[in-house]
Amino acid sequence: ARRERGSLILPKADLIILDEAHRSVSGQFKSLLKEYPDAFVIGLTATPIRNDGKALGNVYEELVEAGSIQSLTSQGYLVPNRIVAPSIPDLQKIRIVMGDYEKKALDKKMNTTKLVGDLVEHWQHYGENRATIVFATSIAHSKHIANIFNQNGIRAGHIDSKMNELDRETQLANFDNGTIKVLCNCQILTEGWDQPKVSCVIIARPTKSYPMYLQMIGRTLRPYPNKKDTLIIDHSGCVYEHGFPEDAGNWTLSTKKP
Repeated sequence: ARRERGSLILPKADLIILDEAHRSVSGQFKSLLKEYPDAFVIGLTATPIRNDGKALGNVYEELVEAGSIQSLTSQGYLVPNRIVAPSIPDLQKIRIVMGDYEKKALDKKMNTTKLVGDLVEHWQHYGENRATIVFATSIAHSKHIANIFNQNGIRAGHIDSKMNELDRETQLANFDNGTIKVLCNCQILTEGWDQPKVSCVIIARPTKSYPMYLQMIGRTLRPYPNKKDTLIIDHSGCVYEHGFPEDAGNWTLSTKKP
């Protein structure tokens, strides 16, 4: 998609496969598809829905549901989840911008000493020393959370989009090998990242986006040796906003909004 059309000729193709297919109606994806007007297109996604309401039926003619969270869990391809919701933030005064909470106001609300301290306290109480990822509202929030975990003797790391590649890989490797127990991030591990050993997720980022909610939880549903279930510690109110993960499904394909 990043190739300059004038200097490089795109490869010929009769079949286009788009991962994270909920992005298919974005400008970059649509521009690429225009280069292949006669190709068959297959899209793959765990969340065939967009928060902005743009319809995927404008790209795809048929929806094939390969399996729901509920059915895949019953067959052993995903692990069961347990949910603890120890706090619900008051977000009534935060504006909604483009279908989600306004970022600066949300960060100001969530990135406080009290709320970050609660995250650590509740993990110590409920987290069972599990390998854990934390979803924060901003880079500063993520760093703050990691810092408080470390101050409390819990080895934690942070990863963000502004770090160089080596530092990111080092943090991921430290998490993989158990050098750190908790890995904090802001929207960098939401999609496409797979570490099955994760058995706890802390949602410290409230969102109106149903697909983002499912993607965050999806990072911790993979099976792993001796992993009987996964623990979701919800400090965001997302469970009350969106329901249980296994409720997802009954998707439809439309050419209209939403």
